Amino acid sequence: MTYLLLEYGAKVTAVSGLFFAVYWLVLRNNGLFAANRMYLLLSTISALLLPVLQLPFLGADLAISGKDATLQPLELNFTNAETEAGITSVGTTVVQENWQYLEYGVIAISALLVLRVIWSLACTLNQIIRGLPGKQAMARLTVIKVEGTAQAFSFFRWIFIPDQAFGNEKLLRTRLAHETCHDRQWHSMDRILLEFATAICWWNPFFHLIKHQLVLTHEYLADEASVMEVGQQAYAQILVS
Repeated sequence: MTYLLLEYGAKVTAVSGLFFAVYWLVLRNNGLFAANRMYLLLSTISALLLPVLQLPFLGADLAISGKDATLQPLELNFTNAETEAGITSVGTTVVQENWQYLEYGVIAISALLVLRVIWSLACTLNQIIRGLPGKQAMARLTVIKVEGTAQAFSFFRWIFIPDQAFGNEKLLRTRLAHETCHDRQWHSMDRILLEFATAICWWNPFFHLIKHQLVLTHEYLADEASVMEVGQQAYAQILVS
């Protein structure tokens, strides 16, 4: 069907918009970060899957039983019938071709963005491989010292810590606690899911908003873990230093 992709995209946008509106108006400031994280993830997955199910409230065609059907009189007009049919057929074909070109454009952009996400993952894996010679094993984690950046980050069990943090024990403990929380709660998997969702459905503004809120929620969860590790006052001093 010519309009199948466009119809699916419209439904995904509508469903994700509804979920995000609930989050923004009701859940955003409740302080339940773990629950909010699950809500944002389920909102994304549901928005992608619900339109495929063709539920009635999403616009699927409903079958009408015989007793409820109403017969309408058939009006026939044979004046210039063949000419009008030809014009209608040509007009319909042109419109369908235009919509097809639009769909091809949407698919092409999605494909390029998906390739960009894959390239980004490949670059991260390459950084892991290059950093392995200087790694430090800590329990099930692998800590890699990096230069030229002040920001710590993680990718699953691989944690990248700036080299200057190794000269400050409290700072190192805080960074490790923060990034360990990301690893323990599989935040990298969340990010990958949303990266692909926003790449495939790049036209959907609500997926981009959900991704932004999910990243913030990850940081709130990791901050809680850091406070438990070094204390609230010490963590506040590290943040402002």
